[in-house]
Amino acid sequence: SHFNIQPLVNVCNVLNLSEIVLFPLTSDPAVLNRTIAELQSQRCPSVKQINSAQAIADQVKYLQKAICKWSADIGKWKVNSKALRDWLLLSGYNVSTWWLSLLSEKNTLKTNAFFRIAQICAVRSFLSKGEYGFCVIAVSDRNFRKALKLVADELKIQKKVLSTGFLVRPEGTKTKIKAILQSFGLFGNFLQGFFTWLHFIQRGCKVRKHLSKRSERLPESDSLLFVSYFPAVDKEAAHNGVFRNKYALSLQEKLKEKHVPVVWLLMPVPFDGYDFSDAIRLANDFANNGENLFILEGFLSLRGAIKGLFLWFRQIGLSWYLFHHVNKTCLVAAPVGSEGMPIVKSLWEQSFCGSIGIGSILYCIIFKQVFKEIKHITNCLYYCEMHAWEKALNGAKNHTNPEIRTIGFQHASVSRNDLSYFYDKADTVQTGRPSDLPLPDVLACNGEYLYSLLSESGYPGLTQVESVRYLYMDKMLSSQVTPRTGRPVLLIAGAYDRNETRALVALVYAAFPKADQFDIWFKGHPSMPVEEIFEELAIDVSKTGYAICRDNISEYFGQAWAMLVSTSTVSIEALAFGCEVIIPVFPDTMLINALADCEKYYHKVTCAEDLRETMRKIMEGHSLCGIDEYRQFVKSYWNINPSLPLWSKLLEGDSQQ
Repeated sequence: SHFNIQPLVNVCNVLNLSEIVLFPLTSDPAVLNRTIAELQSQRCPSVKQINSAQAIADQVKYLQKAICKWSADIGKWKVNSKALRDWLLLSGYNVSTWWLSLLSEKNTLKTNAFFRIAQICAVRSFLSKGEYGFCVIAVSDRNFRKALKLVADELKIQKKVLSTGFLVRPEGTKTKIKAILQSFGLFGNFLQGFFTWLHFIQRGCKVRKHLSKRSERLPESDSLLFVSYFPAVDKEAAHNGVFRNKYALSLQEKLKEKHVPVVWLLMPVPFDGYDFSDAIRLANDFANNGENLFILEGFLSLRGAIKGLFLWFRQIGLSWYLFHHVNKTCLVAAPVGSEGMPIVKSLWEQSFCGSIGIGSILYCIIFKQVFKEIKHITNCLYYCEMHAWEKALNGAKNHTNPEIRTIGFQHASVSRNDLSYFYDKADTVQTGRPSDLPLPDVLACNGEYLYSLLSESGYPGLTQVESVRYLYMDKMLSSQVTPRTGRPVLLIAGAYDRNETRALVALVYAAFPKADQFDIWFKGHPSMPVEEIFEELAIDVSKTGYAICRDNISEYFGQAWAMLVSTSTVSIEALAFGCEVIIPVFPDTMLINALADCEKYYHKVTCAEDLRETMRKIMEGHSLCGIDEYRQFVKSYWNINPSLPLWSKLLEGDSQQ
């Protein structure tokens, strides 16, 4: 009910074709099945479907290896004998906005551009190997469509471009507005950026209105500044006015044990049902209960916002000049290719002329004010995920108060497809120049495996500490696993991304429209209820036999025989229970799973047939590894020691391994 394939059918009816080959760029089996059925009903010739998910996944692997050098080369490229990253130096803030751009950050959670590049490469590779006389392009993304047209032109293949893709999914107002603005190109990016600027001002005003004066909350003795997302808190403790950081409960206790005063700098994000107003209310409650805390946007004055606007206007003009003078061969070097220019151009405009551009500049202004205003800070600890705001923080610290030691704590899991975590070694070298990549003095990662992974980028100050988020697993890793008996269970862990959760549900429904041979349990992500997806896909759960789980997902690991999961750390947790992990690869979603490059420990599926076959094997007793081997991997991934000896040394000033 949410797609229209008639334009494709009409084109195929007009042409005299001997065969139709589908290269899907959607993961929805219903779309593909109906497409094939409709084509066949129109007496079209044989219709074949290519396993595009695997072809695109192969290109993503190539992208991993080449994209860091591509980014580094652009940053070093000289225009009029001056490197690009030097051109973009933000005067007075000790940071180049090159490092804050999507071109450098490569954050796959903020942009699908790099996955688009992998898709383009996969299509190009596929078309170049076949003898195709005609190509029909049906995608809704304008820049993606332009790129695929260039692929067909280069290979001298006749083409027909349909202005929209098959999917016509129901979308919210914000999503529709964003899509419309993006279709306006540079002007649309500018409008998004201006709205972002207004949003920062509005949030700052709201903070200052509802919280007491900052001067009343400033520390009077040496303290640790802890920058944290908020309100990621223990709800039960919060109800009693006690602030317990959900991601660092044990670390918070260790700081208290060592009598280290903590000043909290909070970054409100939508979390666990809380919005920005809830965050302010909670922060006010905690402040009234004696916590020294600040909300980030409260440091943005109207004067600072106006200065940020002028710096952004300057950057827009400068970026336009640089784009038209930088060597285009550099921009489309491997792995991008000349067909990727529409994608790169859009990425450039978003980075410097859109919401990313103005937001990054405002973060620089805010953090400079933070380090200027909050005295007596000896250490600054923050959750490290390689976002632009972190580089703004480090640049501001280096410029305003360089004697402070910054500690970036990589607190969760990392996939090689989390491209933002990886840089070319030429980028991480520290020369003392203002245009150097702003890195923390200490990059603390939470396990041996992750230490090895991040070492590939040559980060200075890299050290290992205990994984405070996963210390609860210590007891479980030494407990005995109860053999699974009775009816088998497939547990599906929903993703935070709506489209990804939709793809998971559609895949399961295509493979198992009814839970007749085994139980099928769905556990939605806290920010993405799975019930909404069932409704969107018109799936009547009461007729399928599916169960929807309400408790914490860890409560179900011991009962599940297998777990289907796309992007979630729970894939590693499940291994510790001896649960077989199944990870789907979709043709329209970048695989961001901590196990993605550890193929020994998970079953990979690319379609409904794969999932059916994998579950058949698991029900017959097949497993990839024994429980001891699974648990050894978990222990190498996360350093789980509740006494926190490495954290103790780090807090005392020793960051050596």
